[in-house]
Amino acid sequence: MTVANWLTLIGIIVGGIVALQIGYLHRKQMRQIELHRADPKVPLHPPAHTVTRFLKDKWIYMMYLACIIYNVVVVIGYARQTTPPMARDVIDIAFHMVGIIFFVFLWVLLAVMRGAVRAIELVATFKETRWEGNNKESAEGS
Repeated sequence: MTVANWLTLIGIIVGGIVALQIGYLHRKQMRQIELHRADPKVPLHPPAHTVTRFLKDKWIYMMYLACIIYNVVVVIGYARQTTPPMARDVIDIAFHMVGIIFFVFLWVLLAVMRGAVRAIELVATFKETRWEGNNKESAEGS
């Protein structure tokens, strides 16, 4: 395929994705308007854009990824040098490797912490439901 064919294909795909996204947001807003008509207490909020929601949820991962990519690019730049490395180059490479390891560690730590929070919330919900059930049974028995 030529470049023109690829660009045409990408344009068609992007156009389809945009049309589907606009349709989704329109349906979401119409459902919200109908809900507001049924119950005026429900506030009307415009739906958040998909990119905005993604960036609000994943901004920290994006920052970590940007830092990792920067450090990797710098290390690869030093690795591609044809001149012998100087002492400053070795120190720079060491610091950037530590940066890569540090940000990968933070990425994994964040994922583990978010998983732990989800697990704690799940256990708390289970205990709360279970506790309410036991309370009802004891109230009926007395």
